[in-house]
Amino acid sequence: MSRRFHSIIVRILHYRLLLAAALPEYKLILEAYHPSNRYNDPYLFCTYLGTDGLSPKIEGEGSLYVDCPGPGGRLAKLGALYSRFRPEKPSVEGTIPRRAFPAGGSPSQANGSAPSQPVYANGGDGGSEKIVHSLNFDAGELFTQFCAYASLVTLGPRRGVFFNTVRMVKERAGWMRVWKKWLQTRADDLRNEEEAQFASASELEPSIGADKTILWQGHKRNIGLRVAVRDAQRRFAATSADADGLPMSFTIEIKGWWKCFLAALSQTNIMSCRTGSENDTSDASSGDFFRRAEEHFR
Repeated sequence: MSRRFHSIIVRILHYRLLLAAALPEYKLILEAYHPSNRYNDPYLFCTYLGTDGLSPKIEGEGSLYVDCPGPGGRLAKLGALYSRFRPEKPSVEGTIPRRAFPAGGSPSQANGSAPSQPVYANGGDGGSEKIVHSLNFDAGELFTQFCAYASLVTLGPRRGVFFNTVRMVKERAGWMRVWKKWLQTRADDLRNEEEAQFASASELEPSIGADKTILWQGHKRNIGLRVAVRDAQRRFAATSADADGLPMSFTIEIKGWWKCFLAALSQTNIMSCRTGSENDTSDASSGDFFRRAEEHFR
């Protein structure tokens, strides 16, 4: 392959990474739920936190490729980048009473829930409320399922209405198998850290590849959820043999969402999203993208 052609490809992908992360008219939403709560849990708004290592500079000191021995290593560098997001619950505008049953009574009387339900706003709460899910295991049950689907959307006039939607995860590809043993190990590690007072706000986070708290979606590790796992029973650490035969419950708190951005760009087309068609690759759309790229790096 021509070196010049390879360099142009790298530049286009690099500019697309920078522009895709800085488009204010788009929002990334995340649906994370246990299959039994698919229609109950609200979708989450994701605030972009950054892409470690990504710099506007293509050449010279401070560039992502400063230590690449040749052109071939530049594309590999891009493929190793992960973008970080903070999932946030939707903010609450108010509450409305639950609908009464036709025969009398209300759902709150039937299941002991609150007599009213929240009215969610069309935006996140800034991370003020924790995002916690419960995973329950019967005796002898070794794993459970958890789902995570992300979409890039243009918000409409009210919650739940989108002008454009581009799915970042294919149908059925968002299912993750969560093993009881993995949860027990993570819960033990977190409890030991808290008791030893190792965890602190100033502590440096481990690299993504070495972070054991990330629940990866598939073996390619393109998408992951960073979670804090706690044993709901607060029991002492159990051996794997003991844990397999015990009914156990865990709570997982979603701390962040990681996405390999080069994989994201191969699945979606940010340019076509601007025109409202997922498969639109018109010259006008492409021209708009390169015009914005030139303005951004001029």
